[in-house]
Amino acid sequence: MVFAARLLGFGVDTGVARDSVRSLIVPPWWEAGVTVAGESFTSRLSAWQWHTAALRYRGKSASHGLEFFTARRFDRWNSGVAVEESRTVGRGAYVALRAQIAPGATVVARSDLSIDWYQSVGKGWEIVPSARLMSFPRERVPMLGVGLGRYTGLWYVGGRLSRSNRSGEQGITTTAQVRHYVADASPDFFDATIAYGHDLTVVGPSTVGTLRTSSAAVRGQRMISRRVGVSLVVTYDVNAALPDRRGGVITTFVRW
Repeated sequence: MVFAARLLGFGVDTGVARDSVRSLIVPPWWEAGVTVAGESFTSRLSAWQWHTAALRYRGKSASHGLEFFTARRFDRWNSGVAVEESRTVGRGAYVALRAQIAPGATVVARSDLSIDWYQSVGKGWEIVPSARLMSFPRERVPMLGVGLGRYTGLWYVGGRLSRSNRSGEQGITTTAQVRHYVADASPDFFDATIAYGHDLTVVGPSTVGTLRTSSAAVRGQRMISRRVGVSLVVTYDVNAALPDRRGGVITTFVRW
């Protein structure tokens, strides 16, 4: 998300909790980061991998990001680039845009375009309408979503409902997230996310389906020095068309 919505952005079917604006240190600052993710299946399929290198700038009222990624799924490698842009658009509101492009891709989307609007709606509450368009070799899949969250003390609790429309086939997924910050406005936190529904999933080279899925993720982020931080994630995914898979993600970043 921005940053806010898509700091990790590594795939259509991950359940990884996203970063939050509140977890960021006081801007302006630059950030360079590297992410390595892997998922192993309980049987049959070879492991999936995702590697990302990113550079971001966070200003007082706008943020910009550029990342390069490579992904291995079904024994094939795809590579691409993504750009992110977010900015405030009024009191208590900001918009986050992301465009991910992977020309010729067969195991990830060839293009993935999204927009999220974050709007404060009362003391501690926010509502997040969103839209997304993913393009694959044989089809394009639009998605609409809406989320609701609340900050209370050092806690954030949120939920999201999203709907995809693939060739007239509807897929609805619900997601719930809870996060606890170590201190007020701290970049250090722990969170957990669970998701369930019928989600868009890449099930083979150039093949996608709207399938019953469920996932869970636990994440921790900590600044290990004034400028260097580490994020660790553990994931578990159950999909109707694939063996269960277990995953781990490590991100290291430097801010200056």
